[in-house]
Amino acid sequence: MFRNIRIKTKVIILSIFIFTLLMGISTFVSTTISFDIILDRIVSREAPASANYIAEVFEKKIAKAISLAKIIGDNPFVYEWLQKNRSEETTATITDYSKKFMEEGLSITFIVSNKTLDFYTQDGFFKTLSKDVARDSWYFDSVSSGQKVAINIQPSETNDELTAYVNVIIGDVTRPLGVAGVGISLTEVSRELADFKVSESSVAYLITEKGEIKAHPDKKYITEVGNIQSISDPGYKEKVVDELLREDSGILEYKDKDGDTKILSFASIPSAGWKIVIEAPEKELGKGLNKIVVTNAMVLVGFVLLIILVFDFMMRVILRPINETVSTLEDISEGEGNLTKRIKVSSRDEAGLLSLSFNKFVNKLQQMIKRIAEHTDFVSNSSGDLADIATTLVENSQETSQNSKKAAVAAEDMSNSIGAIATTLQIASDNVSQRLRLWGTQ
Repeated sequence: MFRNIRIKTKVIILSIFIFTLLMGISTFVSTTISFDIILDRIVSREAPASANYIAEVFEKKIAKAISLAKIIGDNPFVYEWLQKNRSEETTATITDYSKKFMEEGLSITFIVSNKTLDFYTQDGFFKTLSKDVARDSWYFDSVSSGQKVAINIQPSETNDELTAYVNVIIGDVTRPLGVAGVGISLTEVSRELADFKVSESSVAYLITEKGEIKAHPDKKYITEVGNIQSISDPGYKEKVVDELLREDSGILEYKDKDGDTKILSFASIPSAGWKIVIEAPEKELGKGLNKIVVTNAMVLVGFVLLIILVFDFMMRVILRPINETVSTLEDISEGEGNLTKRIKVSSRDEAGLLSLSFNKFVNKLQQMIKRIAEHTDFVSNSSGDLADIATTLVENSQETSQNSKKAAVAAEDMSNSIGAIATTLQIASDNVSQRLRLWGTQ
């Protein structure tokens, strides 16, 4: 099939094929190198920087919460209110005071009296704590820990959102007057983490030092999985869990159950002992290269169209003498055989030489046919003379044949006459011999 295509089309197809092949190889090589460079930069710089940035943001959020809790707990008016004067008026003042802190993006502010175990929020009295209630154990753990600041995580009783509570001892840690604190909604933290993306399907989540998942864009990891040690993926268990629990920060890599490589970067939040973890599929980290591939493809299409136009024009110019030669040959072979036609020689390249050689060939062919025509006339005249001679020979042959026939008849008559004479002589001889015998006997 390729043999039946015109030279111009063959050249254009071959040129497009070679150009496309070279561009494809170039794009593949450049994309591979670029992906390796981008992956190395993300793994060695950007992913750790992103994890550290989020950790720093939450470190500042925790530090701010601790500072606000300390401001509440160290306020002399709060001391006095807990020790002596808990009237409705002073309680209302404390409530208004607590409400101002809600402007800092907190989910709750609270004060607990160690004397009465009454729990007050920014909205006033909420409940009285009890050692017999499991969810109230955080308070008793805080006052017995001997530490000024403690953090506990549990669902809020007001809106059921998972909340990180920053608890600050009011007064001396050995003789506490109570606990002041603030709450940070981890559900809101999960939403903030969901908004943070290093790739299309990357996830960022928050874990405690024991591996408990406290903030995650997918709620089932908080409510159902609960701990990174309970994640079922074999690759995650083998390559990630121990490192996450042991190290404060780092870069990890593992293959998930589908065989896809995932890059994991993590950093710690020192004040809380938590860790921010960012996880992303390796194949998506260089997804920006798709723009390069698309751009290259568009450029390739543009160049292909340009090549078609340029080569079409060039091949028309280059092949014009050849096409004229073909046209002339077709005219000679299919028409009346006009050998007076010549091709115009407009260049000295191979096509021009072809036209020149063709003109020489046709010129020689014309001269040859002319000479053949001349010799044909001579041969035709000679053939006429030979025909006359042949006719004369035929006539002479016929006359000779007739004479031969007459001579044969005469010869036959003569032979018969001679035979008759011989017979007569024989008879005469016999008669003479008989008479002689008769005479001898007498």
